[in-house]
Amino acid sequence: MGEPQRSLITTGVLSTQQLTSATSYLKQLFSGLVALTQINSEDLAKAIEQVHQSEPGESAKFLEIKRQDQLVNLFFLMPSNQDSMPKTVLTQAELTIFVQVCSYLCQQHQELIRRAVSLMEQLAGEKTDPWQATLLDTYAQNLEVYYSHADSRKIKQLGAKLLLDLLFYSSAYGQERLWCRCIEP
Repeated sequence: MGEPQRSLITTGVLSTQQLTSATSYLKQLFSGLVALTQINSEDLAKAIEQVHQSEPGESAKFLEIKRQDQLVNLFFLMPSNQDSMPKTVLTQAELTIFVQVCSYLCQQHQELIRRAVSLMEQLAGEKTDPWQATLLDTYAQNLEVYYSHADSRKIKQLGAKLLLDLLFYSSAYGQERLWCRCIEP
């Protein structure tokens, strides 16, 4: 089977509102991915290189503009919750790369994502607090780094939502699904 919506990623100009909304969503999604998988800048650099090799079109243009280390820094600065950081809105080229790399990383960590979601569902079904499980507790604690202004209950709600989103984007058509989510009005 082909990838039916690949053309969505490379066609059309997105509005400022779409870019702002997509940037905000990707900040959340990436913070959840980092909190769960604990990927570091080296892992991210490898993922960017893999995406660049498999998607030479748009990513090649973008990597001509920005050096790979600058892109890694951009990824890790995005989820920052510091008020002193400027609110960065991704360009369409940056958004395209973020979608490709995030979905690639979700697919690479699909087993861990599935395990976390299954554990959450299993423990909730048993009427047990899922956040007492080591994997989910560590995930919630890691999310607190990004959302220190939120209380524990809100972080756990966001964490559960992000886990389901990560699972959704770890599928075979995750990249297209993530792109569609990013460009929705």
